[in-house]
Amino acid sequence: MRKTIFCILLLFLTIKTYSQNKNICSIETDANYYYYFIGDHKANNFNYGFSLLISHYIRNLKLSTGINYSTKYYDSAGSAFYSTEKHKHYLQYLNFPITANIKIFSRNKFSSSILAGFVFNHIIDYKVKFYYMNGNIATKNNLLANRQLGVSFMLGSTFSQTIENKWILNLSPFVSCSLVRDHKDQRPDYTNIPNNNLFIGLKIGVEYIFLSVKS
Repeated sequence: MRKTIFCILLLFLTIKTYSQNKNICSIETDANYYYYFIGDHKANNFNYGFSLLISHYIRNLKLSTGINYSTKYYDSAGSAFYSTEKHKHYLQYLNFPITANIKIFSRNKFSSSILAGFVFNHIIDYKVKFYYMNGNIATKNNLLANRQLGVSFMLGSTFSQTIENKWILNLSPFVSCSLVRDHKDQRPDYTNIPNNNLFIGLKIGVEYIFLSVKS
């Protein structure tokens, strides 16, 4: 965690040092939808997230960082050994993105850009519900012993519409690939987190430009 915070501070000190002509900063909040590719015998549930980001513009480059909350809810097949019909998994994350948007098109108040960056993934809660063949339901909570800081790479695009020069509406479809897993492979079979390396998402955000001054 300390290394993540240090990297974020170092990034923005670098931005401050090398930015030219006009400094533009913003704050943004967004809502997210995720679809995970989690393999056979498993099914996605509705997964969502929320972010709070701060950004710094340098000409056609927008650098952003902040914090994101997200879920990974999915179902897995039951086990004859444990006499279960199905398992429901509930994972919650705090993520720390460091991203860049490079503007490639602009006309009037509409623009589009390429989105790329890294996201640090940290599991904050994990529980599993077991649905037994006899109708009973049991829950195992706080299954956090084998978590570790994960890292994923994000790539996508952003479509933006400026409103009255202070507000921006952003729509960003993206794909994310895991580089470092957020857990170790040392769990009992029934609590295994799927080693999915890929998921797609969509985020819709509202951005406010709060600073615009000459250097």
